[in-house]
Amino acid sequence: MSKREWFSAGIACFFPIMTIFTGGCVTPDKETELKQASSKSSFAEEQVLGEKMIKALRDDDAAAFIALLHKDTRARFGKKEFAENRVEVKKLFGEIVSFQYLTALEMPTLHPLIWKIRFRREARQKNEPAIDQEALFRIVFGRLDGKLSILSFGFL
Repeated sequence: MSKREWFSAGIACFFPIMTIFTGGCVTPDKETELKQASSKSSFAEEQVLGEKMIKALRDDDAAAFIALLHKDTRARFGKKEFAENRVEVKKLFGEIVSFQYLTALEMPTLHPLIWKIRFRREARQKNEPAIDQEALFRIVFGRLDGKLSILSFGFL
């Protein structure tokens, strides 16, 4: 085969293969790119708010915890409810030792993020070791009044 024939054969094979591999590629329009950029910044903001919420729970800081909630949620969950829940969490799990973001669930209007929280509960009797355990914590975000808000939260 001459060089020209090799070249023609190469071109003849190259284009069908490229058609197969690039057939599903789509160039996003500007609106899609803006939505993706906005989604990434919202996601980063959600992670920061989630970490602040868990740190407030760890530090027993009711004011910081409640300040993160949407006003409608604050109406149902105030300092009294925070204190009661904090006592129950401490009794059941112990103190928060660490936490780690795990994943976000895809939903059309709400955006739940899941963290793994590690606890240590001191032994109830002197001859028993401390108990380490983990629990999943979900924070549900959404946009209300055009603002990113924490709508609900809780252990799974």
